[in-house]
Amino acid sequence: MRSGHVVRFSSPDELPEEAATDKESFRRWGPKSNVTLPLMVGGELVGGLSFGALTAERQWPDNLVNRLRLVAEVFATTLARRRSEEALRASEERLNLALDSASAGLWSMDLESQRVWMDARMLGLLHFAASDDLTRDDFYNIMHPDDRETVSQAVRRALDTETPFHIEFRVMLPDNNLRWISSHGHRHYGTAAYADRLIGVSIDITERKRTETEAERTRDQLAHLGRLASLGELTASLAHELNQPLGAILRNTEAAEILLQSVAPDLEELRAIMADIRRDDERAGNVIDRLRNLLRRHRLELQPLNLARLVAEVVSLLRPNAMDRSIRLDTDLPASLPPALGDHVHLQQVLLNLITNGLDAMSDTAAGDRRLVIRAWPAAGRLVEVAVSDSGPGIPEEALARVFEPFFTTKTSGMGLGLAISRTIIEAHGGKIWVENNPTRGATFRFSLRVAITGETV
Repeated sequence: MRSGHVVRFSSPDELPEEAATDKESFRRWGPKSNVTLPLMVGGELVGGLSFGALTAERQWPDNLVNRLRLVAEVFATTLARRRSEEALRASEERLNLALDSASAGLWSMDLESQRVWMDARMLGLLHFAASDDLTRDDFYNIMHPDDRETVSQAVRRALDTETPFHIEFRVMLPDNNLRWISSHGHRHYGTAAYADRLIGVSIDITERKRTETEAERTRDQLAHLGRLASLGELTASLAHELNQPLGAILRNTEAAEILLQSVAPDLEELRAIMADIRRDDERAGNVIDRLRNLLRRHRLELQPLNLARLVAEVVSLLRPNAMDRSIRLDTDLPASLPPALGDHVHLQQVLLNLITNGLDAMSDTAAGDRRLVIRAWPAAGRLVEVAVSDSGPGIPEEALARVFEPFFTTKTSGMGLGLAISRTIIEAHGGKIWVENNPTRGATFRFSLRVAITGETV
């Protein structure tokens, strides 16, 4: 039967020894002869159709069996259809369960007529009525004006490239509520009776967006507090950084006053003094600008940035601190380093945290061995990596996996927030941050950022 063969006998006595159990069953229940035809669906045995003689033995000639095959094929077709219907019904039930669980709705758009069909979930999601004769324009009219062009471009790209699309956009509902919608779809080629369509599924992601916004606000607040704490620890260094240009301005001003008291002041000397005053004024102004940027509240804005310049700004703030501790502070940044996609202020804070931690880690290192190096280089996958290495004692093995956890610290006076904030910032950039002990001594903190594409902002 499993091989698709017909089984027939005129008498149970014809059955072979292998069928002893079947022979006994036939004798007990009464059939004198029998023919059983396999019911095959797609090459698979799904059942059998049996005909039996209960009163007398009989023959099953080939012409009769061939006619019975036609009956078996009808049964097999009916079984196949029933199976398909049951599979379709089960599939629909699973789909409906999944859609209900995800609060998702189905939709399709006829590419020729621009008519749009939506299931009940989608209609409810967008506050349309089942009786509405919807078109693409009806859908675009409730979309937030700032998102219409983005959605239109995504749809055109999906049609031109025949690839699926995934877009997130906002809709303005009749009750004046703003909702965020995530939509996945692709082009479906129809037949002569079924036109080409764009089909997809949409989900209300308003709560997720609200949660993301709250998380972003919390992250920005923590980052701001972290910057305030870091700058508080650097008060002496910042004072030194400002006192140098301010002291130079004072000395140059006093020299100019003395020159002006002479009968014939040297104008060239005065011009040189004024140039020095301007240069020192700009230097002090740059320090104040950097402090203002670090102190103000700032939302994450990803733009192409020059990592070498960013590192130089942070190093200039921390170099006096390093000098006071007899620490050599070096950088290794190739001129060919590509621009990274990042937020200038937030990445300043990451470097501030990592460099300050490195300086603190070398407090017990012999003065001649204290060195901290900041390196950067292009990495695989259109990434750029930055590393901050110190020559301290390194990080205990049991602490390596926990250093980025909030409130975990190896310092006696630390709060354990600096590295946690740094990880949050780097992950918000789409990068990674990790730490490893050096082969000889000290530890290296690394993080990766995406290389910026010309004109790219987020």
